[in-house]
Order: sequence, then C-alpha cells, then structure tokens
Amino acid sequence: MKHWVCLSVLLTILSGCKVNPYPDARFRNSEPATPRKEPLPISVAFPDTIEIFEGRTHIEKFKMSVPEPGNAILLVEGLPEGAQYDGETKTLEWTPGFFAANRPGDPSIKTRIYPIVLTAYSTEEPNTQIQKQVNLVVIDQPQAFNINVFNSRVTEGQTLEIPVRISNLDFPKGPFTLYPKDLPTNAEIVQISPTEYKIVYSPDSTVVKKDRSSQTRKNIEFTLFSSNPAQHITSKVVRVTVIDRRLVPKVIAPTQLVQGLDASLQVLAFDPNREVPPRIEIDERTTPKLIEEVKKIVAQNPVEVAFWIGRDNYFMDKKLNHVWKGDAVIR
Repeated sequence: MKHWVCLSVLLTILSGCKVNPYPDARFRNSEPATPRKEPLPISVAFPDTIEIFEGRTHIEKFKMSVPEPGNAILLVEGLPEGAQYDGETKTLEWTPGFFAANRPGDPSIKTRIYPIVLTAYSTEEPNTQIQKQVNLVVIDQPQAFNINVFNSRVTEGQTLEIPVRISNLDFPKGPFTLYPKDLPTNAEIVQISPTEYKIVYSPDSTVVKKDRSSQTRKNIEFTLFSSNPAQHITSKVVRVTVIDRRLVPKVIAPTQLVQGLDASLQVLAFDPNREVPPRIEIDERTTPKLIEEVKKIVAQNPVEVAFWIGRDNYFMDKKLNHVWKGDAVIR
C-alpha cells in the first residue's frame, strides 16, 4: 500500500512541471544581438615639431590613412606667410626668409615657432575628426658676415689710414663692434659709423731691423674680429708691409774749441734708426795736386821709402783753424 502512495505522489509532481528546470545550455534559445555601429578608424602620423632653417626650402609630406571606400582629407590652418600646402599630395612646402627666426627688437632670439593646426577625417565619416597642433620651428641661419679691408704698405715715419667696412645682410645697418688681436705698436682703431672703422698706423724707424738681416721691408700681420647684434662673430687677417727708411746717423760735437796748451775733443754719435751702433772714423783724402806730385816722384825711382806730407784737418766738413789746424805726417 505504501508503494502505491509514493508512486502516486511522484506522478502528481511530475505532471505539474511544464518546463524543464535544468535545460542544456548547448540547446538554449536566445535573441540575436544588434551589432553596435563603430566609427571608422583614422590612422595618422603627424610630427610634434618640424625644424626648418632660414633660406632653405623644406618639404614635409603628412601621412594618414582611412578605410575604404572613404578618402582621406587633411586640412591645414595657420600657415605662415610664404608657406604652401597641397591638399592632394598632403605636402607642405616653405622657404623661410632670413629674418623668419629673429624677433624684431630682440637680436638674441635665434629660433621662432610658428604653430599650425592639422585636421584629418574620412569622407565616409566627416564628423569623426582628428586634430593636432604641429610647431614649425625656424632656426636662424646667419648670412654672409664680412670684414672688408685691404692689405696695405707704409714707409717708416709715415702715417697710414686703412678703411674698414663691415657688411651683414642680417643687420645691414649694424651696429658692429670691432676689436683686434696683435695690433702693432703705434696703431689704433677709430670708429667712423656703426658699420665703418679705420686703422691709423704710424710705424717708427725701428720696425725694420737692419742689424738682424739685410731686409728692407717687414710684413706685419694682425687679426680683426667683429660681432653683430646677434653675437655672430667673423674675423679677417690684415697684412701691412712696412718699408724701411734710412735715417742719417747723428754726430754731437762742440761747435768750437779754445786753443790752449792741452785740448781734448769729445765726439758722440747715434743711429736714429736704433739699429746699428755708429762708428766714428778719421779718414784721409788726397787732393788732385798731391796725386800729381806723388806720380812725378814715383816716376823718378827715388831711394826714399817715405815722405813728409803736409795735411789740413777738417771736422764735420769744416777746416780746423785751431788746435789741429795743420800738421805733417809720414806716408
């Protein structure tokens, strides 16, 4: 009897279950999910900065891609003056001028930044855009900076003026500083204007040294340095040829002597060139009349080997009429 009761209860429970409480997951039915529409991806490779030198043409090609069937569009805003952009090739071309890296009123500025904005998108998704700022960094490129001066020559004791002109397209009106290295003695630099100077040189008689060599001229070299307001520096070697000028030695002696029992004569001499110590010599000169007399005596084959000859004495081309006004010597 108990068995029939249990079976009856079990059948009642099973008959009340209309849905399987443990369905197999492999056979579970579900509604298909609607796919979410994602924006088409845009791929770009834009640099943060682009370095460009003054006076040089720079070409920059920007890289980007979009999925097909869209076409890549790239817009550029804020281009500096003179820069050109080709939308088809996505190429930027610019040749900055020689003042593009400088800031007016501040010559120490040697770089300048020009920001531009790039906007990239696809024709299929024009509302999905990528924007990026790219800095065009222009670097100063110094232009020709010259010291215009010519080699010169001057004679000792004279004054030479050498003009110096400084030119630089970055600063056509200057001002320029000029300073020398190894400038010779008795030379100075005089400023005439912000772009012009002159060198004044007066070599004395000691520049060309005759006691050291037989030279009659000497080359002197020195270097000029100049800087512009941007602190760019240039230099130039200058050569000056100094020509020797011989000055006559000077003799210092008393203008007169007083005749007496004992007399002395002191003579001093010096070289104004300060090169060769002078030497004082007493020379004898024969007169035409004495030469004729000597020839006659020699023609007679005399037995004497020496003769007394009367002599007049001169000092500084003046005949002495006192002390040694005349004497006789054996010759």
